[in-house]
Amino acid sequence: MLKYRYIILTTLLLFLSFYSLRSQKISNYVIGSGGTQVRGSTVIVNGTVGQSMIGLVKKNKIVHGCGFWYCATPLANPPDPYFYISLPKRSAEIGDTVQLPLTLNESKNWEYAFVKNFVATIRYNSTVIQPIGNTPNCETTDNDDCLITINGSMNDSAGVLFNMEFLVRLGNVEFTPLIIESFKWIESDRGEIFTENGELEILGICKEGETNRYVKFGTKEGLQSISPNPSSDNILINYTIREKGETKIVVINNLGKEAAVLFEGLATVGHQSLFSDVSTIPTGLYNIILTTPTQIFSKKILITR
Repeated sequence: MLKYRYIILTTLLLFLSFYSLRSQKISNYVIGSGGTQVRGSTVIVNGTVGQSMIGLVKKNKIVHGCGFWYCATPLANPPDPYFYISLPKRSAEIGDTVQLPLTLNESKNWEYAFVKNFVATIRYNSTVIQPIGNTPNCETTDNDDCLITINGSMNDSAGVLFNMEFLVRLGNVEFTPLIIESFKWIESDRGEIFTENGELEILGICKEGETNRYVKFGTKEGLQSISPNPSSDNILINYTIREKGETKIVVINNLGKEAAVLFEGLATVGHQSLFSDVSTIPTGLYNIILTTPTQIFSKKILITR
């Protein structure tokens, strides 16, 4: 009979101890019965009896103990995380190399999301910027829009996730939006993701009719017409200049590289016509660039075979 009383009493004491522990409000979510305190770079853990035997729960760089006399409460009911991800708003000139970082601006309770690796889809105007370096090439296009897929890893609660690098080109618009079409953590979909799109503005382009002009100028000069357009062999270029000096007319591809020199030398002031052979230039969309001592003008031409 004494044996049974001892068992009942022991069971009752254990039940009361467990109930008491659950009813306590603990600042660091740990109840300790003694032992040493372990300090790490990001967390302090109170050691307890039986910790090494009962086990630990490890998450990222933070170790929460679940031993005989304590429990890591956040693991049982962790708070909801969120992530704020953005692309920048910047400006650049044609020919510049720009870096457009995909950035984790802010996060909250990210350590409870158990995530590190991500995949993101970015949309932009492909006529304005060209991926270079480690930036992935365009996968799919919708008219002038381009979609690229970024894969990377998060190393901290805030910072650059992936630094995209582009070459700025003479495109068909003066700016391109930078749109985060999608962003997803690979390990888990827990937590809310907020995104902010960016924009890249192309500097130095002024409009006069169909001619792209790099500097505003009061007189009517520049490239008037290019015919035929599209062309397969010969073209006639009509242009007007208002200043004496070295003049150059070249064909430039969308990467900013010179495909052909059509004229280079001293030009006469006034209206001019230039007949040129373009039969050796590969099929594609190009820009005819007229350069005078103080001005630069351009017009698009399509060369076909």
